[in-house]
Amino acid sequence: MIEQADKRILAWAEAALQEPIAALAAPDRTPAGRGVCLHLTDILVEPTHRGERKQRLQTNLRYLITAKGDPAEAHRLLGILLEAAIDNPDFVLETDPPGPEFWLALGVALQPCLRVRFRAMKEIPR
Repeated sequence: MIEQADKRILAWAEAALQEPIAALAAPDRTPAGRGVCLHLTDILVEPTHRGERKQRLQTNLRYLITAKGDPAEAHRLLGILLEAAIDNPDFVLETDPPGPEFWLALGVALQPCLRVRFRAMKEIPR
């Protein structure tokens, strides 16, 4: 389920950017080059409904999106992905930015980012 979600968000980013410069990775500590990092930060499992014939595992997956390159280019890349996320009905843009402790835990400087969330589901036989 997560592997499919990773493929889906990577394909979405590359289609929006119109070039293969996105990677499933945490933000770079030494951001050399140019590109976009897509980092799965949270897996929020929704409660299952008992009594149904089939149970469904439902999760909300939250991804942190950062860009690297000179500041103008990084901002341009984030702008493209922001518009693409707004236009994608499967994504919910998170409105709360990560706090300083989050960036400290990753070992990187605070930087502009997007956080998107989308639902992934899997049917589970009883």
